[in-house]
Amino acid sequence: MPEAGLSTTPVAADRPLGWIILATWVAPALTVAAAKASIMLFHPAEAPLTILLTTGLYLGWVALTLLPTWRGLLIDIGRLLLARVSFVVWVTLACILVVIGSSQPLDSPWWALTVWVICDALAAAYVDVRASRKRFVFTMAVLGFAGLLLVAVDTWLASHVLPVMVHNVFVEHEPVLGWRLRPNTTIIRRREGAVLKETINDQGFRTRGGLGARQPGVKRLLFLGDSHTEAYDVDDPNTYTALVEQRMSQTRPVEVLSLGSRATPPTRSCSPTCAMAGPITPTSWFFNSAPTIPRSTSSTDTGAAASRASSGMATCCSSRAFRFPTTGTRSSSAGACSSDRPSCSRSSTCCGRW
Repeated sequence: MPEAGLSTTPVAADRPLGWIILATWVAPALTVAAAKASIMLFHPAEAPLTILLTTGLYLGWVALTLLPTWRGLLIDIGRLLLARVSFVVWVTLACILVVIGSSQPLDSPWWALTVWVICDALAAAYVDVRASRKRFVFTMAVLGFAGLLLVAVDTWLASHVLPVMVHNVFVEHEPVLGWRLRPNTTIIRRREGAVLKETINDQGFRTRGGLGARQPGVKRLLFLGDSHTEAYDVDDPNTYTALVEQRMSQTRPVEVLSLGSRATPPTRSCSPTCAMAGPITPTSWFFNSAPTIPRSTSSTDTGAAASRASSGMATCCSSRAFRFPTTGTRSSSAGACSSDRPSCSRSSTCCGRW
């Protein structure tokens, strides 16, 4: 019987290609092992035993490449892959993995896979250059043109199409809140010749203030609420929270945090929102929302709706993330309320301070 042979002929091997292929098997493990080692060195309190074990596994994989037989097997596998998968495919996969994995920690297996694909792309580039320099230059020119075309299309969509689409384009699912604005997004809208800019920070809020510890001597005002506080379709410097900070800062050091999120009732916006934003210590808090109260509603029903809103704020005050005292002066836009009987008015503004 004839011997069964490989359906694919491996690419010809030489010393440089052998070292590049070997690097494709070693570099991913070293990258993740270095990232995990840095966690153990600089953040030992956050390093469980599993990190030490996985680091040992990655380093053990690297040690195996010191064995000539194992090293030769890996190089042969790499030569077969290079014969079956072209340079363009490797580059495309590398770009996809880098974009999708940009939010993944460096010590995750995702980045090990990404580094492996990038190294394979470099090996494929070496093979193509060795075969024909002119053909490789032409391939790079085509890839560069395609990349510039994609960037141009993305820029055009971001400036002309997305701003006029529904708001849901800039909202994503969030397991605690239900939804939130897409982090690190800048929305540019054009309205009657004016350019409106809405900037969303890395935690999905339209706020310029920091979410860390409050600086000594600085008054921190926390604004919660729905799309009114989010300032949907309002330019960054013209939101009411930005104007409050601008005017109050003229007489005292003030920092305003705006954690508004559209369609947010009182019982939803407080504890979960601040849990997402991290521990904060505001000097004063404010809640603004447009209540869904029919115009024909009786005064009794209106009072009941206000009571529900007030109950929601009581939940806020007891939130561990807020660290609010449950006593103090509370007021509404309809007038001052007694300290033991907080309420909200139909004009939808609740605020508390101490």
